[in-house]
Amino acid sequence: MKRILICLLCAVLAAGAAAQGHLEFQGVPVGGSVEACMKALRKQKFKPDGPSKMRGKYRGDDVTLTLGTSPASGEVCLLLLTYGQAGNWQALRNQYDTAKMMLGSEYGRPSLCKESFDYPYSEKDGLRAVEHGKCHFTTVWTTDAGEITLDIARSGQLQIFFSDKAGMGGKD
Repeated sequence: MKRILICLLCAVLAAGAAAQGHLEFQGVPVGGSVEACMKALRKQKFKPDGPSKMRGKYRGDDVTLTLGTSPASGEVCLLLLTYGQAGNWQALRNQYDTAKMMLGSEYGRPSLCKESFDYPYSEKDGLRAVEHGKCHFTTVWTTDAGEITLDIARSGQLQIFFSDKAGMGGKD
């Protein structure tokens, strides 16, 4: 019985320690220097494409990965994944729905989900509504380590932001 209680206590403490750490992207902590983060991402088959950019695959899709740094510390605090142009509204919407389902299976229920069009635009206006800033598709998952935001950008591209709470100076 004591052994079980000790194991449970260790598991709870380990989970608490992990929660206070950095947000991770494919096992790579969103933190540290740009060089160290890029080195770890190269091991995940991402290839450098500039001082703070990389290219690679995320769950089978070609993406550009941009590393954002904190002005205060200079350390990585944000990873931005940008998908290529979808070509049409249906393809973009399918890309969004698929990413939302996959992220939901990993991070659970989102803390925010907004999927709407500004009047007079609607689903049938598709990319035209996106380009005019009248389409709002954003889903956010909040974790102890930071936030993951899925968004359809005005450029007509799907974006996923991994924002690390520790790197942004966030404290509990």
